Amino acid sequence: GNGTYTAFGSRAFEVAERYAKDSGQIVRMKLSSNAKIVDAKTLEDEIMSGGIRPKPFQDYIDDVEEQISNLPDGSDSQAALLRKKAQAADMISRDTSALAVQKGFDAITVPAFGMGEEGGFMVILNRTALIMEDVKP
Repeated sequence: GNGTYTAFGSRAFEVAERYAKDSGQIVRMKLSSNAKIVDAKTLEDEIMSGGIRPKPFQDYIDDVEEQISNLPDGSDSQAALLRKKAQAADMISRDTSALAVQKGFDAITVPAFGMGEEGGFMVILNRTALIMEDVKP
């Protein structure tokens, strides 16, 4: 998904070091106690079950399709542009990060192979839900 990727669990620091390499910085942070977190599998299952396109997206797509049907003959290029807009709205409506944001989640947990039972990645969607550690130089 889209967002800021972080690692958590007993091997999080090791994973962060690999991503930071020689020139990167590692920052410690935590989510606020009232942050809403969802796991990626739950979102993927919801998307795969179908019929979950949020109403504003469905309304927009319906409006675009109506605009296409009302175009005069010979408006192929305008119809193609409108179809692209509808397709983009459809793709966004099925994106796990976009779905999580629409449902009010602050982060998504994503399991990672080799990070242990309690470890994985977390995609931060709402940076205001983060509490950063103050690092002294």
